[in-house]
Amino acid sequence: MAKQVSSKKFKTTVVSLCLGFLMVVGAVIGVWAASTQNYKAGFNVSYSVGDNVAAKVRTEYYVPNADYDSNGVEDGAHTVTTNEAGDTVTGEDGYVTFNAGDSNETGAEVYIGDFGLTPQTPKVIFYFTIHNLIETDGSYIQVIVDETYTSRENVTVKTTYLNPESFTLTSSASTMSADDYTNKQYDNVSAQGYKIIRVEIAVRNQNKSASIEGDIGLGLYYHEKEQSVSILSFEKFYYYSIECGEANRFDYIQNKPSLATTGIDLSEEGDGSIWGKDSYILSYNTILLPANAACFFQVVMDYDSMYYPFYPDSFGMTEEEFMEMDIHRYQFQDRFIFNNLDTSQVTNMANLFSVSESGDYEPFEECLTTLDLSMFDTTNVTNYANMFAGRSIETVYIGDKWTLDVSEYTDINFIRV
Repeated sequence: MAKQVSSKKFKTTVVSLCLGFLMVVGAVIGVWAASTQNYKAGFNVSYSVGDNVAAKVRTEYYVPNADYDSNGVEDGAHTVTTNEAGDTVTGEDGYVTFNAGDSNETGAEVYIGDFGLTPQTPKVIFYFTIHNLIETDGSYIQVIVDETYTSRENVTVKTTYLNPESFTLTSSASTMSADDYTNKQYDNVSAQGYKIIRVEIAVRNQNKSASIEGDIGLGLYYHEKEQSVSILSFEKFYYYSIECGEANRFDYIQNKPSLATTGIDLSEEGDGSIWGKDSYILSYNTILLPANAACFFQVVMDYDSMYYPFYPDSFGMTEEEFMEMDIHRYQFQDRFIFNNLDTSQVTNMANLFSVSESGDYEPFEECLTTLDLSMFDTTNVTNYANMFAGRSIETVYIGDKWTLDVSEYTDINFIRV
């Protein structure tokens, strides 16, 4: 059994933002021909300030091809400077500024307001620019994006990150090439540096109705390292998931302040930076899967399988005892939540979610019918044999960094979001 440790604590929350929205397109028959078929959206961005804050935050939005003033020229990006009442809450540079010593209370709010999207302008891009005002080397700001969508139909959401080397307060985030953004959320903002969060929301099929509803939370935290990332131990996690039975929810502890900040150490380094508590795998950092991630979430009831990573006696159990615990784990795998999991370094995903059943047990009813793998980056994956073997999964959501050919899984509906 892994030892119980206290998780590493960080100094303070710097800034947190909450963006709530609802965008709905009415039912459309055929193509989008009627101008009445469009979006409306109201976005309220609020800031909560913690101790020792030293940062500037700017909100911009950009609707490609939009010409709302009908002057024949694209409008470009808009900097949001006012709240819902119409009062200006930013400085002349368009930023809301938080200085060290500001109270931990709700600060200025900016309101983007309502705007329409049409068949000619079916996309909106939000830019959140964070400028670290701290001058001391080694003082970083960690940025965490928490996206929760209560409903989403025929809409793609793509969130990417950029730490620009050449950027000034007067620069618009929209001038940075989309190709320069990456999935590396864990690169922190250096002293006097910048980080841009780019959230692109777009209609996938313009011949169908589309809607999206949910929240985007943006949290900034003090950090003393260039990157906020920890590697998950395969053996520790596998053992913990067998014992717990419900280890299938990965998240930042900053997003779950009511949960325990201590637990069973699951980090590769053994430093307590990742810990298990009940069904949650928690960390202050982004959790990185190792290059060899084969069998990580596999359930095995046939221990003669060539893919089985461990044998029961390695855990001090009989085969029968281990099978019973694995069955318990299988029955509680009703869903996985991967809010802070990074797969960009993985090369081997063989049998990642597979199930291998023993002849001694009757087949079990599949509890896991939907998988949201939209944040999985498979760019470096070369082996993904039997990735979903033995499962009766119906739907898998994948994102723009999914590069694998899954045509062999004809019974699974893969939806790119």
